Amino acid sequence: MIKSAGILLLLFISSSFATAQVREISLNVGDSLSLGTCTDSSQFAHIDLMIKTRWPNPDATYDTLSGKGFYNWYFDGDVDSRRLPCSYEGGRFRIAAFHVYANEDGSQRTVIFGQFIDNATVLWIEIEKAIESGEVIP
Repeated sequence: MIKSAGILLLLFISSSFATAQVREISLNVGDSLSLGTCTDSSQFAHIDLMIKTRWPNPDATYDTLSGKGFYNWYFDGDVDSRRLPCSYEGGRFRIAAFHVYANEDGSQRTVIFGQFIDNATVLWIEIEKAIESGEVIP
């Protein structure tokens, strides 16, 4: 898990001339980002909509400035999830936390948890792919 309140993404963007461009993006907990366009006709490909349906410990909190403790705070209880429908294009969300996961091949991927609408509604965003595809606009 990332212990700081921010993350630096280096995105490799291909061009039609078979050369790659590197774009550096700095994102921090508390930043607002926008949802771009869907890559599918009905839903986003790299963003899930999660809705917490049971709060076993309603007095639990997390550090909203750093995002520390967000994962345990949110996933303690029951959560329904599905791909984010295209009807949310253009919406804005607040970065609540970052989490880094190890892939089977040893590489890592970064997930951003975005607070959306209310505390129970969160976006699970595979951030590198979402930015590269235009689903998230930094």
